[in-house]
Amino acid sequence: MGNKRLLDAALEYGSFLSLIHIGAHKGEEIPLYEQYNLDRVYLIEPIEYCEKIIQEKVRLLDNFFSFNYALGSENKLSTIYLADGEDSGSSSLLAPRESDITFSNSQKIEVKTFASLNLEKIEMVVIDTQGYEMEVLKGFDSYLNKINFFIVEFANYEGYINQPTYKHLNKFMKNQGFIVVDQIKRINKPFPTIDGGSYGDALYVNKALLNF
Repeated sequence: MGNKRLLDAALEYGSFLSLIHIGAHKGEEIPLYEQYNLDRVYLIEPIEYCEKIIQEKVRLLDNFFSFNYALGSENKLSTIYLADGEDSGSSSLLAPRESDITFSNSQKIEVKTFASLNLEKIEMVVIDTQGYEMEVLKGFDSYLNKINFFIVEFANYEGYINQPTYKHLNKFMKNQGFIVVDQIKRINKPFPTIDGGSYGDALYVNKALLNF
């Protein structure tokens, strides 16, 4: 997530000085975001030990802020399924299907809506929440169409139980006034099945910028 190609593609339609990364894992994109001289970068990560790694990485970066909770469509406590070992980035609030990745543990975490955070204006949103992206988007409420850009992880198959597919994501974003202008797609199966298909990241631009 947070791919440089998609961030650069967004700059063809307008600038962004503030960014929120939802599902920041261990802050792997921090060096990338530093390249853009942003005023504010918010990193949201619900798994406590991962968020502590982020805290250490941004300790000396005055424009980076880290928070230990998840985002979703309502304020509540929920269960996150924790992927084991090096696959920890596959942890999700959706129950996983059987795969090569194992999920030995789960834990209760706090979930908040974006609308409840009362953040200053955000121009770029990066969402990497392992199938929970639609719930995160719903939590933006009336703030959603005030955002300029979204980079959203997608899949055209249900890697997690009840995961919305790319088709549903595109329909939702189109109804909210966003157009997909670029994507990075990876394929593990040429035709989608329960076991796999294509997945990647899509860049959505607010239609107001396209009209301008």
